[in-house]
Amino acid sequence: MIRLIKSEFQKLLKGKFIRLFILISILVSIGICYKVYYGSDNYKNVGYNLTNLEGKQLSDLEFCKAKDAVMHSYSGEWSQAKQKQIIQDLKNELKKYPRDQIDEKAMTKAYGKNWKYYLEKQKKTGLSQKDIQEITNEIGQSPEYLTQEDDTIELETIYTNDSKREYLSELYTHNKHIHQSIDNNIDTSHLISSEWNTYLLNPQLKNVWEVDYLASTLTQNEKLTKEETTSFQKYLMSEVESLPHQFESGLPNQFMLQALSMVYILPIFVIMIALANIFAIEREYQMDQIIYPTQSNRHRITIAKLITGYLFSIGLIILQLIIVYLFGSLAFPIHGWNFLVTSIDFFSVIPIIPTTYLTLLIYAIVLPLFGAIAMATLSMGLSYVLKKKFIVIIPLFILVIVGMFFQMIYIPSFMKTFFEFCLPINMIQFYNYFLENNILGIGSPYIISEAFVIPMRWIVIGLWGFITILVISIIYKQSYKQYIRY
Repeated sequence: MIRLIKSEFQKLLKGKFIRLFILISILVSIGICYKVYYGSDNYKNVGYNLTNLEGKQLSDLEFCKAKDAVMHSYSGEWSQAKQKQIIQDLKNELKKYPRDQIDEKAMTKAYGKNWKYYLEKQKKTGLSQKDIQEITNEIGQSPEYLTQEDDTIELETIYTNDSKREYLSELYTHNKHIHQSIDNNIDTSHLISSEWNTYLLNPQLKNVWEVDYLASTLTQNEKLTKEETTSFQKYLMSEVESLPHQFESGLPNQFMLQALSMVYILPIFVIMIALANIFAIEREYQMDQIIYPTQSNRHRITIAKLITGYLFSIGLIILQLIIVYLFGSLAFPIHGWNFLVTSIDFFSVIPIIPTTYLTLLIYAIVLPLFGAIAMATLSMGLSYVLKKKFIVIIPLFILVIVGMFFQMIYIPSFMKTFFEFCLPINMIQFYNYFLENNILGIGSPYIISEAFVIPMRWIVIGLWGFITILVISIIYKQSYKQYIRY
């Protein structure tokens, strides 16, 4: 059997363009990793000025490494004392950079050459919409540092140390404006953690405001009943209660997971193209009458082909994992995985149900693997039934395209959600199985009833596991039947 599998691998890799496609997928994956780690502009996109205390312009990765070092220094068990310590350390750092000198250059850039006049008018009579329009006309855009409450309009004063203070605020809290609240003696402890972190400090249902909010807005097209809401609340809190009480920097984890979410697409196409021919080529040219002289040989070769196809598919996914792991380990080493995903880590995904990075990592591996297995099952199943490779690829290609644009097709809500999550091309986008507003644009990643809550990821894995076993069984039985000449 090993000799047959080896032979099938050799035939598979000798196929036209297959080795080229594999090489392209490797190169593209490396390019994606480079883009994620070294071409990221998440902070720039939100208008943050990436300069350190020395005034050096930083890349996203350099800034995240600096932030990671600060957050990692507080790693360990999460507690109120640690929460307060982070804020106190930030306060001590901010004292080194007081807001005692106006940055005239920055003020001119922000409000025009007449900024002193507007600040003075602001103190005496207040500013009007006409004043703001005059500033807008002069600088060519609306003032960036503008606050407005009711009928009151205020221009924020920019100080020479503000860039340093914003830098420190981001390092410690993920909120560049927090230094202003600290100066005004406003309680800021809640700003360094999500509501789920707060729950870990004080486990009372009333302190977790998302519970009712998430339960009432979980589905887009229908509201949950009172009983379903209660069921979801119980499930939600049971998940929260099982979370580890650990604090750590999740920035390296976010980078790696972001890269993983992007590298699986090409292998799915390679699997589709490569395995579409695994049975079809021999049936197309009636070679199977030569290589299957007996029913026993036919059976053994068929099993060898199936094993080869699945090993090939799984191998492509593992190859992507290795590429991302090696790249990530060199660029931004990870501290650990078993701690809570929070909004202070990055601009990436915050799951609808609070979870750990370890859970995300597990499904970042399992879901794409099952997506690859699903595509292999479809490809080999059709290849076994149909005669021509081209005829096999057409329905597979249509399935992939439909999966990518499924949200544009009108189908009843629940069925649409179910099929969307079950499509192999979407299984590689593992984040979608943890989000309320996923990029698929439909439904909830949970099936909620009065009696239970089931994650869609469980259903998808179970369904494709069953389909795969069923297809293998059918092909296995068919391989014993008498060969029929075409």
